[in-house]
Amino acid sequence: MRCANCNADNPREAATCAGCGAALSRRGKRRGIAEESESPFGGPVEGPNRSAVWAYRVAVLGLVPGLGLGLGPAALVWGLAAGWRGRRDPEFTARGPAAAAALLGARTTLTNWGGLALMLRG
Repeated sequence: MRCANCNADNPREAATCAGCGAALSRRGKRRGIAEESESPFGGPVEGPNRSAVWAYRVAVLGLVPGLGLGLGPAALVWGLAAGWRGRRDPEFTARGPAAAAALLGARTTLTNWGGLALMLRG
């Protein structure tokens, strides 16, 4: 625990600061470190959210020009399928990544295939 007066590091159970002797309050500016929520860019994802998170990752990778020709439709289909399967599973919490994968996959598909069509036409 850090002292608010002198910024000295103290043991968590200390009642007074070892550096300046000031009383340490249990309520600091932060109330502790919150548990990190599951992120699409975090470590491995287990359970029913796996397909939605991977669909999102594929959609983001599809933003690379040229890769979106194949990854855009894959992310669209994979995101829709993950969202559809998630409706029946009460443990599914990755609705945001599934919807983002479908939306990003659709937009990536349209822009990449539209760009290719314009290049071939010109």
